[in-house]
Amino acid sequence: MYRTKQIFDLQTIETERILPFFNNIIHYKSSSISVESVFTEQVVPLSRFVVKSRLIFAISLLRSYLALGIKLYMPVLLPLGCKFRILVPPVVEVHNNHFYLVDGMHRLYVLIRERIHTVHVCVVRHVPYPLPAKPINWLQVEEVSITKPLLNNITNLKVELFRPVTKLLNSPLTIVKKEKTI
Repeated sequence: MYRTKQIFDLQTIETERILPFFNNIIHYKSSSISVESVFTEQVVPLSRFVVKSRLIFAISLLRSYLALGIKLYMPVLLPLGCKFRILVPPVVEVHNNHFYLVDGMHRLYVLIRERIHTVHVCVVRHVPYPLPAKPINWLQVEEVSITKPLLNNITNLKVELFRPVTKLLNSPLTIVKKEKTI
């Protein structure tokens, strides 16, 4: 696959610390959210592409979790200079007893490729909206060099149903200073 030797100095945090982030997603206001271990093969993707440069980060992240003995992908703090970014587990929604991936595509893709069978994810249940796109299977996912526009990346996307999970979890809300008690 891709060669990377970078290991991040991750620090574990309590699950309760990440759950309030989901209050900012209108689609999840009445949903229940928990962190659970699931089989990677049960998670169904919605995105058609993964970007090679982001796969390198995902591989480094996987190696860091494994080297530090942290369960995949429990919440952690990722060092960013004099601050940390809170990394939330991949996010799946449950519809008709199936797990659909709405955030964490690159991390899950790497696990599938590496044949790692279990992962901790944020499971969102009782979402009062249908999926924003048509699900695909992992064999349909392609590696690309550049990020594709959202409408090209997600099959039959209904923009009004799209969950801004990635945007939220990469926002300043997830940045904390190192001085804070962790």
